[in-house]
Parts: sequence; C-alpha cells; structure tokens
Amino acid sequence: MLQPPEFLPDSAPRLQSDRYVMLARVGKGGMAGVYAAWDVRDQSWRALKVLLPRLARDVGIRKRFVQEGVTMASLNHPNLVRVFEIGEAPMADGAPLPFIVMELLNGGSLHRWVRTHGKMPPRMAVSATIQLLQGLEVVHASGVVHRDVKPKNLLADDASILKLTDFGIAQLEASGETKTGLAMGTLGYMAPEQLHDAKSVDPRSDLYGVAASAWTLLTTQKPRDLFRLEDRPELMTEVPESLRPLLSRCLAYERTDRPPSARAVADELRELLLGLPEDPPGTPDLSLHLGLPDLRTLPPDPFSELTLGGGAFQGTGGNSDSDLNRSRLGNPITRPGAADAAQQVGRRLGAKRFEASAPAEIRPDLPYVGRADPSPGRSSGPPPASYADMRRASDARAEVPSYIDLPPPAAPPAPAKVPAPVKAAGALSVLGGLGLAAVVGTFLLGIGIAGYGASAAGTLRAREAAFREHAVELDRHVGYLERFPDEMVLIGADGTEARTLWAAWHDEAPGFRRTELALVFCHVTERDSLPHLPQKGEGTPEQLTVQQRLDRAEPKVRATEFALSEWTSSASGSAAQLAILLQLADRPPGMP
Repeated sequence: MLQPPEFLPDSAPRLQSDRYVMLARVGKGGMAGVYAAWDVRDQSWRALKVLLPRLARDVGIRKRFVQEGVTMASLNHPNLVRVFEIGEAPMADGAPLPFIVMELLNGGSLHRWVRTHGKMPPRMAVSATIQLLQGLEVVHASGVVHRDVKPKNLLADDASILKLTDFGIAQLEASGETKTGLAMGTLGYMAPEQLHDAKSVDPRSDLYGVAASAWTLLTTQKPRDLFRLEDRPELMTEVPESLRPLLSRCLAYERTDRPPSARAVADELRELLLGLPEDPPGTPDLSLHLGLPDLRTLPPDPFSELTLGGGAFQGTGGNSDSDLNRSRLGNPITRPGAADAAQQVGRRLGAKRFEASAPAEIRPDLPYVGRADPSPGRSSGPPPASYADMRRASDARAEVPSYIDLPPPAAPPAPAKVPAPVKAAGALSVLGGLGLAAVVGTFLLGIGIAGYGASAAGTLRAREAAFREHAVELDRHVGYLERFPDEMVLIGADGTEARTLWAAWHDEAPGFRRTELALVFCHVTERDSLPHLPQKGEGTPEQLTVQQRLDRAEPKVRATEFALSEWTSSASGSAAQLAILLQLADRPPGMP
C-alpha cells in the first residue's frame, strides 16, 4: 500500500483549488497522460488522466475523452477501474482541457507482469481471465462494448485484484457515434469484424480480445492471426490442452461461432480451473507492487507535456465553464513559471526548503515514496576504487605479524632425552587392545547413528523451507487486507473479530505465531462472510469485492497449511526424530 507523500513540490500542478496535487507521471498514451496525484482533502492517492493540450482543441477528441470518463463512472464493479470525478480546466487561450479522476493502481498491468516474469502459470492465467470476464459482464449488461481488451488495459491493485480500464474507444450499442468503416482497437486483439466495420461489434467482439489476452499470458507472444487456428494449429502448442477448445471458440472468425456471453465463458473456465495444476511455489502475485518515483529525483519540470504550445494552463482562475455538470468542476490547474519550477524542487511539510538543482546534496535520510534506494547511483562512502585500495591495504596490514621486524628468537635448547618406558606385560597389552577396539566400535556406531539421522534431516529441512516460503507469501498477502474487515461490514457481516485478528497479526513479530494468526484471520473472514454472499457471479459490487478477496486468499492458505502438514508428517518417523534430537533439523511448531 502506498504511503502518503512526505513532501509536496511547489512546482506540481494542482486541480480543484489545490485539492489534487499532481506528483508524478505514471503513464502516457497517444491522447492523454496519467499522473499520480495526492488528494489533500481525502488524504488518499488518485490517478488523474489528462488529455494532452495539443489535442484538447479538437472538439471530437475532447468529446470522446469526456465520454470515456462518463462511461467508466456509470459502471461499478470491483474488476473495473473506479472513476471519482470528471472535470475541465481552462488553458491559457480559454480552451477547456478535460481530466478524469480515478483510483490509483500501483500493481502494474498484465502486459508488464509478462515482460517481468515471463509465461504465466495456467491456473493463474485462468484466474486472471475470470476476473476480466466478471468485469466485462457488467460492461456488456450496461450496453457498452469495450473494443480494446488487452493485457495493457488490465491493471492490478495491491491485493492482486484485476481492473479493466481505458474505455477511450468503447461504444454504446445504441450509439451511432462511430463512423462506418473506421477500425479502432489494437491489432492482434481486435476481432475480425472490428477490422472491417467498427460499428458491427457486439459483446462477442470483446470475447475475442479476452481469448487473445489469455493466449498472450500463456505464451508471451504477440497475437497475430489467431482467428486462423484451423490453418495454424501450432499456435496452440503452448496452451494447456484442456483450454484449447474454449479459446478456439472465442477466437472464431465468425461471431456466431463464439460463446454467447462473458458469463458463459467464465462459468466454463471455472470448471476447467479445477483440473489445472497448482501454481509453482514462489509464483509472483498478479500485483507487481510498484512504487512511485522518488520525488526528489524528478526533473525540474516533469509535466512539460502539459505546457505544449506556450503555457497551457492559466495561473489563476475560477471554475471552468463547460457543458459538463458544473458542480463536478473545480479551479483550474495552477503552476508557477518555468523559472520558478527550475529553482523550486518542493517544500517538505513542516520543514525548511531545499534546492532541487543539486540532488547530490539531498540528505540520504530524507523521506521518499516508493523506491528502495532514495538516491540511485549515490555513494555515502569513498569512491569504490579508493575504498577497495584502502580495504586491500588494511587487509595486507592485518596479515603481517606485528613482530615481523624483530630479530628471530634464539633456538630453544634441545629437549632432554627421556628413557624408553618398560614394556607392559602381555595381559595388559591384550586389555589395551580390547579397549581400543571398544573405542573404535563406539565411534563407528556413532557415525552410523548420525548417518541414520542425517538421511532424514535433508527431507525435514526441505519441507521446512517449503513451509516458510508459503508462509512468507501468505504474510505478504494478508498485509494488503487491512481494509477487508470494513468491506465485510458493507455486506452485513460482523468484521469485529477479523479486525482484531488483523491488528494482532500486524503487531506480532515474524515467526510461526504470526503465520498462525494470518491463517486464523483468513478462516474467520471466510466464516463470517460466506453467509452474506450470493452465488458466484451475482450480487452487489461490495459482495463481489469480498468474494474476490476470499478467492485470492484461499490458495495461499491451502498451500501454507499443506506445507505445514507435510513438514509435520515427515517429522514423525524415527529417523526424523533422531535428526531433531541431534539438532540436524528443526522440530515443526506445535509438535511435542
């Protein structure tokens, strides 16, 4: 979860009477930029999508951009990006510049996940596809066709819940806004009918994009000519055999040969999911848990694209005058001049100013947002070369004895000759031999016992490592469920015990007790939530959110408990008990 910013740059553009402070650009397309902004009033992060000023003077583009915000705002589902506000800010020449205020997701896109980690495990890919289909079901029920379903438009939050975004070319089924013959979308993910006539699309066109996206997750390849599967069956080589028939139907050239709805595809995928292998241990979350750029290392004017054409925004002004609902609009973006921006990196809240023109002088203990290293490439010690020389010199001095320059000591006197002992009698020699044999036998017996225990120690250590690996994954996941008890309350469940357990887990030091509390928390949330949940695929957005939280936690709970049972059962044998006794392996927690 992103922490609040520690400072707000004076040079940052602001919206709605300084309510939204735009701090960093997190994405940019051909029509708009997306910026991470801090909502001063609600004390939360937001994503601001702002149309590029060079395009804002085109009435058609501006109308389409606003329509995207209106479409997204009308949809409410946990697998769709939430829109909070739509507004406009006047530019210097008086032309309106629209913007959309959305929830900020820092988990990255599925496109970025594949580029980072490679092929997605089949079970994980199918689970992600089901989330996409659940969001599309609501989109289609509202009479909207997305027309640009692809991994880049699927973003994850911290708890690995996927959200579909970018409705820039979405079409209302009853709208005649799209021109006949105009192809809009992304090649490879566009259904064949989309290429021929953009007005001929319907919900089944989005199912083509869903299948092409799933194929990309499983293969990491760019989708090309997938509708020619009959002629090119080799395209399905890397797809699990059980998934091929369904994906092939979704990728059919003719719409009439595709499944009828997103729900039908999701229901079939849920059945196929049961037959897929579990994700390998250590599989990364859907969320990449991306941080924000270090605000101290940003260039003096990171929002230059908003000033194309010589000062895009007015410095002061009141609410904009537009055709939108005026109650949703606020004051325009205000920003200092370029000279001021170059001299002012920002002000730290409650602290004195510091200069941005000399980032190397920034104190290393200054708070920052997102990155693990607040000043990449900056060293707090001597240069690496001189430091290495100093270290080698120090090591050389340490290896030289302090007495190296002293004269060698005089040779010690020869030891006095000791008379040879008198040989013992024959009986004593026999007893000595027996004693030596006993010692050797005991030594060999000890080696045998240790070897017997060591044979089980390796297995125990491997089972322990597997348990700890799954426990770490569960612990990380529970860390993103702080608001889960509050979400349970919204569906009528009692979140009191869950809230107490989460707080206890949070305060517990790392160890088995913390893992135990995480497991109990997950079981309690499931127990208290299930009576208030309808059948899958139905219910209010709040109910669907809770259901998805449970679905995401269930495999991690199951894997952790199974790993613990495997470790415990392995420790019950005599060889394992001997290994534990000899301290060659650890005893499983809770085992007597």
